[in-house]
Amino acid sequence: MICYDPFKNLNIVASADSVSISPCCISPTQTVEFVDFAKDSYLTKVRRNFLNNTWPRTFEACRQAENQN
Repeated sequence: MICYDPFKNLNIVASADSVSISPCCISPTQTVEFVDFAKDSYLTKVRRNFLNNTWPRTFEACRQAENQN
């Protein structure tokens, strides 16, 4: 099973001092200087994990919810 959010969504949290991104609203955010949806190293790592059939630890709650469906 794979989560498609990291491939199609981007959660952005902006404040006066910083911008943080994450693949979804549940996953922890990473502070960035600019947003590059296609090339961001954090998002790329998360996508690669899913493509290798490995759920990242930060997606454990999502994995459990998906397994219940």
